[in-house]
Order: sequence, then C-alpha cells, then structure tokens
Amino acid sequence: MSVIEESTPSSQRVRIGSYNTRVPGPLGTTVFESETVTRRGRPVELYFQETSLDLIENARIRAHGEIEIPCHRGTRDQLRLLDATLALVPPEHLRLVNSRKPQGFLLSDSTGLGDSLSYTGGLNAGRDYRATPLYDETQLILITYGALWENRDLGICPTVMHEIGHVMTHRSEISYGPFPEERAQALRGTTASRNPGELEALCNAYMYMLCYGASVPAIHNYGANPVSSQKDRVTRDALRRCRAFRAPLLDEAWQARYAER
Repeated sequence: MSVIEESTPSSQRVRIGSYNTRVPGPLGTTVFESETVTRRGRPVELYFQETSLDLIENARIRAHGEIEIPCHRGTRDQLRLLDATLALVPPEHLRLVNSRKPQGFLLSDSTGLGDSLSYTGGLNAGRDYRATPLYDETQLILITYGALWENRDLGICPTVMHEIGHVMTHRSEISYGPFPEERAQALRGTTASRNPGELEALCNAYMYMLCYGASVPAIHNYGANPVSSQKDRVTRDALRRCRAFRAPLLDEAWQARYAER
C-alpha cells in the first residue's frame, strides 16, 4: 500500500453514476435517480445514486517507490484502486503527468458542465470550475466516482489510464503519426466515448496497451480481448513506435512488458 493520507476522512454526500442501471450501484438496482441533458440535439438520461462516503480531502500515492501523485477527495478503497492503477503506468509517464497536471487527481461526482455533464468517466478539463475554488481543473485530472465503482472488480480503473493518455498527447508522446494511414483514419472516426474528438480512440488504445502489459490475467485480458481496432496487434505495433513506448520514456524492462505475447 503506497497511499499517504494527509487529512482525516469525513463523511460527505456524493453521486455515483452508472452507464447501466441493471448493474447494481452502491445502493442496489432499485434506487437510481436520473437527470436529462441535451447532446447533439438529443436528450440523454444520466443515472446516478446519491450516498455518503468517508472522503480524504488530500492524499498522495507513492508510485514506483519515489513518484508522488496528489489525489483528492477519495475513500481509502478508492485510493487503493488508484494505487493499483498507477502501478501499471510507466514511471516516466507519471513524471510527465506530474509536470503537466501538478494538482494530480480529483475524484468527483461528475465531469463537464451543461450539456457536457456526466456522472461517469473522467476528464482533462480545459477550464477551471467556479464550483471548486480549492482546485484548478486545468491543472489536474478529474475521475468520477462512477468510473471507480464500475471498475472495482477489475482491481484497477482503466479510465485513469485513458485520461493519462490524453496527457501523453500534449507533446505527441502518443500520436497517429506511426500508425498505418488506414488504421489512423479508422481510429479517428471511432466513437470511443461520450466526448467527441479524434483522440478518444487513441487514448483508449493507450489504456488497453497498459493493461496488455499487466501480469494479472484479468487485466491483461481486458487489454487484449475482445479484439478490436483499439486493441489488436496493428494498433499495438503502432504504439510501440510512438515515443511513449520507446527509450528514454521506457527502459528495457518496461518495453519487455509490452512485447507481443
């Protein structure tokens, strides 16, 4: 366990979102509430459950023995999930996260505002939210409680890896440049999340690649199956040619993790 608590847990009300109300939330399947937003001219129902959690306002996760990542407003269980997730992210990638997102990770009911509101997933925000004066959202990564709940049985939170993928696009540590043109075009046109944008499938590919390199069979399988354009050998080979997966951002031991199996 590499979580360092810097404040005392306190009970607070939170909203935990879900993509699928047939799957139990923390309060079961019968007590989901909903909220409607309009996206691309169409109404979209957002589902969540409201409950109380013991949140730690400020903590740090010490990854790879020396890299400390600030984490805010998580429970002990959620921080353990983040700890296990960050252990699968290469050290130099985490150093880039620290330099570009110095406030670390903020766990939150929701991401986005207005028609971009969501109770699931995560976000590299492009603006600071007035509702959270303690934090500058442009200097951190938002992860929803819904994303952490959804992936608790896997033992990690892939959404965290996806959002780190966005950080890795800032200076093209990952990019479509090394991809075959046909595959790059296909990924650019893939609807990979609720957020529009040609980088969403690329960041999913990064997420799946980190899982592919895991030694835990369930996590490796998540990164490999079922096969899709975001996690097949063509995409993995292209990612290995990206700067993120070559020296000096990966040493030989880390490169070996992502060798084809």
